[in-house]
Amino acid sequence: MKKIIALFVAVATLGVVSAVAQDVTPDHIVISKQTHTLTLYGSDGSVLATYPVATGKNPGNKRVAGDMKTPEGEFIVTQVQRATHWTHDLGDGNGRIDGYYGNWFIRLNTKYSGIGIHGTHEPEKIGQRTTEGSIRLDNYHLDSL
Repeated sequence: MKKIIALFVAVATLGVVSAVAQDVTPDHIVISKQTHTLTLYGSDGSVLATYPVATGKNPGNKRVAGDMKTPEGEFIVTQVQRATHWTHDLGDGNGRIDGYYGNWFIRLNTKYSGIGIHGTHEPEKIGQRTTEGSIRLDNYHLDSL
């Protein structure tokens, strides 16, 4: 079974992505947990962009909250939030981390709270399994998306 997350993005209503080609509208995103990539597809099926990503620390499909796995399936983007001033505490004794989510948090409609596509405070970990379940992009790539 391929471990791919397909995200059908309502770009027109959410304003997440601007069209890259004049006659092609961004249509959906596919995340490959095997290759650690996010690919943006156009309405004509063309590849508009591909970026490296980090996914859940543990392999496999998410089963319960806190299992450090990225959920698999098709998810709708429910909200795009400015996350510039958000912080996060990993519970490792080091306290809250400024800039943990980068500039944006693209919230996904999953049965688990807090799952989304966001930036990172550790760009060197992109391309690895390092997240608590979300999909993490380099901040520059997230801004481009």
